[in-house]
Amino acid sequence: MPVKGIPAIFAMDPDGSNPRPLVKIPGMRWHGSPSWSHDGKMVAFDATSGAFQGAHVYVYVVKGPFKGLLRDMGQGQFPTFSPDDGTIAYGGRGDPNGAPAGMPGVWLMNADGANRRRLCDGDHPKWSPDGKRLAVTHEDQPPGTIDVVTVDNAQATRVLTSKYSSIHGAVFSPDGSRLAFIGYVDQPMSAGDLVVMAADGAPETRKVVMRGRIGWIPNWSPDGKQLTFVLWTKTMGVDIDTNYVIDADGNGVPVKLKNQDVGTRNVEMEWSPDGKSAVFASDRELGGQFKMDKADEQKVEFVPDAK
Repeated sequence: MPVKGIPAIFAMDPDGSNPRPLVKIPGMRWHGSPSWSHDGKMVAFDATSGAFQGAHVYVYVVKGPFKGLLRDMGQGQFPTFSPDDGTIAYGGRGDPNGAPAGMPGVWLMNADGANRRRLCDGDHPKWSPDGKRLAVTHEDQPPGTIDVVTVDNAQATRVLTSKYSSIHGAVFSPDGSRLAFIGYVDQPMSAGDLVVMAADGAPETRKVVMRGRIGWIPNWSPDGKQLTFVLWTKTMGVDIDTNYVIDADGNGVPVKLKNQDVGTRNVEMEWSPDGKSAVFASDRELGGQFKMDKADEQKVEFVPDAK
């Protein structure tokens, strides 16, 4: 029988081949929402040892002179780098020691963790390619809605009030002309639609490109031709989550990535900016362990098991 484990953050080739551990923090019961910096040198993600609401944002350096450096950026969820990598947008309760203290919503901070400030209501922020706007949803406020929020003045324009009970996030296409999202037909999330529409929400542009027991937030390929999503199935009574890709225009059939039948949860794939690799969360066995560098407790090194 499949046994659920604790997810870590992995990298892989875009077709799912060559999966390899990227980072895992001891004592955490969840790692998720991995997202690349636009220079391809860092991955931001959230992790928690308890409730999801208490998650922290972490940034891990993938390559360069600081490779292996792991930094706790403080409380937050769903982090995403601005196009110039100077700002991180995230959801949750922001700065629990600041003002307004612990207020939920969409927050911003400098890439070094300084200047944490609340922008607006909502969650799951995703940047526009020009860095001037964020697509924001309201997961816990049915029906599902999408706002586009101007970062400079926090002005929100509602581009979708939907028939869906919940929308967990909307993502701009690489050219900024379209949004993709997964809307849940019912609150238990047993049925969802993967929808692509114009970024201004024009009703005549909405197209369902996939329907089924799918989740959570899609991601675009760098060329804007494909979307990734998660398909949920059951095996021996255990929920199995696997990463798929599909043509963004709904042509053809969904394609299951390689090496997805390992563990029970392979989710939240995001292509790297150059399209040569991808990051995802998985509860598969690591094949080794992560160790803190004795000389630098913020540096994490993966040590493979001896063969």
